[in-house]
Amino acid sequence: MCENHHILLKRFRSTAVRDLLYLQGELVHLEAEFQAAAKKDREITGQTQHHDLDWWYLSRRQNDGLPNKQWELSLQIRSILEQYCKFFRSA
Repeated sequence: MCENHHILLKRFRSTAVRDLLYLQGELVHLEAEFQAAAKKDREITGQTQHHDLDWWYLSRRQNDGLPNKQWELSLQIRSILEQYCKFFRSA
C-alpha cells in the first residue's frame, strides 16, 4: 500500500485545447453570419440601417414586427464568448 497520499489527475489539456478551437470556430461562423445580417439590414432604408451599431434599437426590433436575426446572433455570440473567456480565467 502507498504511504504517500498523492492524487493523480489527468490534465485533459489536449481535449481542452480542442474544445477551445471549437469555440473559436463557432465564434468565427456566428460573427460572419452577424456581419451578413448587418449588411443586409444596412441596405434597407430607415432606422434598420443602424441597428448593428445601437444595441437598444437592435434589441427592440422584434417589437416593430421586423425579423431580428442580428439580435438573435448577438445573443448566441455572447453565450459562446462567455464560455470562451471562462477558459482563460480558469487557466
